[in-house]
Amino acid sequence: MHRKIIAALITFIFGFAIGFVFHGVWINREIRARLEEQPYFPQSLTAQGAVGSGRPAVTEISEADRQVGEVSELSETDREEGPQGKKFGLFSWNDWVLKEEEFDTLTQCMNQTHVTEVYQNFTEENYRLGETEEFVSRLRERNVSVYALLGDAQWSYEENAGTLIKEMEAAVRYNKQQPEEKQIKGFMIDVEPYILDEWNADESFRQSLMLKYLKCMETAYTYARKNRMEFLVCIPAFYDDAYPEVLERLVSDGCDGIAVMNYDRADEYGQISAETELARSHDRRIICIYELQDAGLHGLEEIQTYANAGLDALWQSAGELKNRLDYDKLMFAYHYYLPLKNMLNK
Repeated sequence: MHRKIIAALITFIFGFAIGFVFHGVWINREIRARLEEQPYFPQSLTAQGAVGSGRPAVTEISEADRQVGEVSELSETDREEGPQGKKFGLFSWNDWVLKEEEFDTLTQCMNQTHVTEVYQNFTEENYRLGETEEFVSRLRERNVSVYALLGDAQWSYEENAGTLIKEMEAAVRYNKQQPEEKQIKGFMIDVEPYILDEWNADESFRQSLMLKYLKCMETAYTYARKNRMEFLVCIPAFYDDAYPEVLERLVSDGCDGIAVMNYDRADEYGQISAETELARSHDRRIICIYELQDAGLHGLEEIQTYANAGLDALWQSAGELKNRLDYDKLMFAYHYYLPLKNMLNK
């Protein structure tokens, strides 16, 4: 009799324990499901300036780093690792960067800052004089990829991407005349509708313009894919809040990756976390851009630049973002070459 009572008691306790565990698992899944139904869109800047117009980012450089000319060439492995394992791109808007007399300074600068990609604006003259070919081939020899940097806010109006594609054609023609080792890898597109004067007209106008902009990017992306060239798009940090549907479609159907102008040092993670998750969900690249221009230029505030905070602070930020975001297609970029060069020469 006692044995039957004890057996029944053990069966009851065991059944209760199993039920409790499964109930906890169900509750945990239910909470997770409810959380996933509420997407997180971090607060971003409400006003941004053009990447092309620039922002600040400077740092204190060691005496060894000041000796720019004494830095040796990086191996491909070194470039892949970078500071604390991070990869960096470099924006360059000035065509004098392509001149022979500037090349050594450029490569020394890239060595010190672990640059693996350059986004260079090329003029028709650069192509015609062979400067583009020389520039691209020499950087490719150093394991640095080159992208054609293009941008004009007015292109936002062109749903057929007519002017943008016309500008892209120069790089496409160039690539068709070159062997693989001298080719431009793709495009970095900086089209910012929100810097237009008419942007402040009203919300209905902004919504209409953003849809035109989106169509422009999708059309240009189709052209880039047809010609087997990568297509990256610069965006501000506020699209995830203000125009989430446009951003979703841009990432899914309008580019190979986005470059986020992450210009608020007070909340760098919050300004790029949603964009990173979107990039991850569509297997796209994402680039976190740091501004290097001095505060005061183009309306830049001190908190929007690393000009005085320094490169060490910038690299620390990149390391923290890399660890927190944990996405292998995340990289970083300096905006842009001239202020970076000046920082290293201080």
